[in-house]
Amino acid sequence: MSTAKKIGAFGAVLLLVVGVAAGALAYSYLKPTEAASEPIQALPIVAASAIPTSVGTATAAAAVSPATIAATTTATPATSGTASGGTTGAALPTSGASTTTAATGATSTASTATYTIVQSSSQARFVIDEVLNGAAKTVIGSTDQVAGQIAVNPTAPTGAQVGTIRINARTLSTDSEQRNNAIKNRILLTNQYEYITFVPTGVTGLPATATVGQTYTLRVVGQLTVAAQTHEAAFDVTVTPNADGTLTGSAKTTIKYADWGLTIPSVPSVTGVSDTLALELDFVAKAN
Repeated sequence: MSTAKKIGAFGAVLLLVVGVAAGALAYSYLKPTEAASEPIQALPIVAASAIPTSVGTATAAAAVSPATIAATTTATPATSGTASGGTTGAALPTSGASTTTAATGATSTASTATYTIVQSSSQARFVIDEVLNGAAKTVIGSTDQVAGQIAVNPTAPTGAQVGTIRINARTLSTDSEQRNNAIKNRILLTNQYEYITFVPTGVTGLPATATVGQTYTLRVVGQLTVAAQTHEAAFDVTVTPNADGTLTGSAKTTIKYADWGLTIPSVPSVTGVSDTLALELDFVAKAN
């Protein structure tokens, strides 16, 4: 074979290899992702008054997590987790007789109401700035598949509890289906890690009394888990008790996504991406 033919054959093979590699890379970005495995549901919150403050037996020890949750404004500890799968929010113990519902594992008191986030009226989202095709762009990815509970005694709101907040990352959507697939396949790895979770460990700013129609500002600290990496995050929260018996509110924080091990792949059309993003939640919660 002549030298020219050898060079031509080598070039053809090289182009084939490059083409296959490029195709494989493109597929890894744009391949369809798995849908949500099920409609999202809140993990039942367990009233702090139902949790033993001391553990004296092996049976009692199995009912609570070894971790201790930081309390609200007076820093009184409450213990987190139950064997039934419920969650204990960051809160002071509330007074009053307690009852347990065996079917759900949720525990409530005579004077404490449990509010559950209403998906159809709520939205979780991320917001990040980038430079796309030379122009500044704000990318918003949102979903209504967010779940959580709040337990509060209207006559003693300093004992309010916030349960685990869960977001189904597979349902996040932006204005671009290609971007959606890239986020799920290459950044959040949603086929492996379906849920983003926030487990509160402390609440500050709870009022001594609550007035219908008045908005209260709180700060909720907890453990945020994204793609199997967990770090502390703090959300600025507003909440309003309404005359119709609902709670409405919002929560927001800004994080450096690299702290959670997240990287944004380089693509030619995007020449710059902010190193921080906002996580936001608007919610309506209704008493059970």
